[in-house]
Order: sequence, then structure tokens, then C-alpha cells
Amino acid sequence: MARRLLCSSILIALLFVSRLHAAEGPPAEAGSFRAACWHAYGLLEDGRWLGPSRPWPTVGVGEYRVRAYSREEVLDSIRQCARELRLTTINSTDYFRWLAAKRRNARLQGREIRLAGQTAIYRHFPVSSGGWNAAVRAAMEDGGR
Repeated sequence: MARRLLCSSILIALLFVSRLHAAEGPPAEAGSFRAACWHAYGLLEDGRWLGPSRPWPTVGVGEYRVRAYSREEVLDSIRQCARELRLTTINSTDYFRWLAAKRRNARLQGREIRLAGQTAIYRHFPVSSGGWNAAVRAAMEDGGR
């Protein structure tokens, strides 16, 4: 039901945009596909309009946000990957494939896991100061735990 409603909203948005462009020109506030989607998403099946809404998921005020990863959490994630893959040194491709598999398995099992992703790693180890290699070096120099 929700998927059908979303598809019909998108079709209405496309129709809305095409009619606007067929006329003398679209008004500034509704001239883009994105703006049309915002307006179309508020449509009800019976044709009434609730007003513009949020067709894409966003984090609003007071909603759940992921807590930023600490440097130690980043290093622990790298160490855990190296341990599970039984590697003495690890490259970024192996890590991010391992991370994707761990997150996928956790999601399928309904569990939450906290493993650092690319953004967290490069926040603590920017490319200008060594990036991925610096993160692995720091994780392994600490004894590998």
C-alpha cells in the first residue's frame, strides 16, 4: 500500500512538473523535480493535500542520531577485523568488505553493532596525516590487543 502510494505520488510529481513546464514557465518554488516531489508527497489518495512533507528520510530535531565514534572505537574496529580475518596487516578493501558483511548480518538478525565506517576512520586519521595506513599502524602498534 505504501509503495503504491509512493509510486503514485512520484507519477503525480512528474505530471506536475511537465504541466508546469508546458505552461508559461514554472513558478520559482515548484520548478524542480525535487520540489514537485515534496509537494506531491503530501497528496492523499482522495486528492486532498496535507501540504509539503518529507519524501526522503531525514533526522529531525530530537530524533535518534548515531553518537560519533571515538579514536579508540575506530582502532578497536580495525583490530577486530584483523583478528577475525586472521591478518597481521589489513588493507582498506578487506576492511570495508568485512564491515559491510558484519552490518548486513547484524541487520538480518535484528541486532545493532557499532563498528567504525569510512567517515569515522578518516575523521580521526585524515589523508593529510596518513589516512588508512596511519589508522592501521596505530591499531597494530598498540599491541593488536
